[in-house]
This record gives sequence, C-alpha cells and structure tokens, in this order.
Amino acid sequence: MAFLGREKELRLLENIYASDTFEFGIIHGRRRVGKTTLIKHSIKEKKAVYLLAQQANVKMNLEIFSNIYGTYKGFGQMIYGSFEELFKAIFEEKNLIVVIDEFTYLTEVDPSFESMLQGLIDSHKDNSTIKLIISGSEIGMFENIFSHSRPLFEDIRFPTT
Repeated sequence: MAFLGREKELRLLENIYASDTFEFGIIHGRRRVGKTTLIKHSIKEKKAVYLLAQQANVKMNLEIFSNIYGTYKGFGQMIYGSFEELFKAIFEEKNLIVVIDEFTYLTEVDPSFESMLQGLIDSHKDNSTIKLIISGSEIGMFENIFSHSRPLFEDIRFPTT
C-alpha cells in the first residue's frame, strides 16, 4: 500500500532524520487528520522508538515507555525509576528517532515533565544526535506549552519551506 500525500511533510521529516545533530520537531493538529499515520510511515524501517502516551498516571506511562525502550535495547521488559532516568539513557543514543505521541497526556498527569525534558534538552543538545519528535491533538494545550513563557519554547523550529 502506497502512502499518498504529505510528500512535503515526509521530506521535512527525512531531512530532520538525516541530520547528524540533535533535532527537535513538533507535529500537532486536529484529531483524525493523519498525524500518527504520517509519523509511523516516516519512521518505518528506521532506528526509532515510538512512545504513545496514555491517559493514565505517571507510573503507567513510565512502565510503558520503559518497556518499549528496554525492548528496543534488547533488554526486554524493564522499568526505569523515573522519566528523567529513562530520557537520560535515550539522549545517549546515536541517531535514534524518538517519537512521543499524545505528548499532552504526559503534561496533564505530570506537570513537571515539560521542564524535566527541557532540562535534558539543554544539557544534551550540543552532544546528542537523537531526533525528538513530539505530537498531539490538543492544540490549545500545545499553544500553552510552547508559549514564549514556557520552557520548551526556545527549541521550536518552524519550517520555512
């Protein structure tokens, strides 16, 4: 089955993935417009982990993310002690694409997640080669999270093409 449309978006993602430096991207929009399909198609057959946040508590999301990353690493099921510990390990990876889909679910259950992630980005962006893509549907919340006064604002890159 061919993936039709979204060629411009796929090219942009491919350019991000091909970079040899840390990259950060945001994909957001209304529900049911194909964000997840686009992301999954773009990472097919690539060195990537796809983390789908749940409308659940912090512990459940940490268990899910830990197990996905543990499976990717070949460790099998495992649980990190905190999101910070998990993402510190992820930032040490080379050229790994990391997708956090439904990102806003995490910030709803753990308001400190955003600043924790920003701290890790600030600490590792000059030496890391991961490609961090976050996605979600709650546009109002994304606009709030990425406003000028919030921690993650500085890393937003808007495409000019």
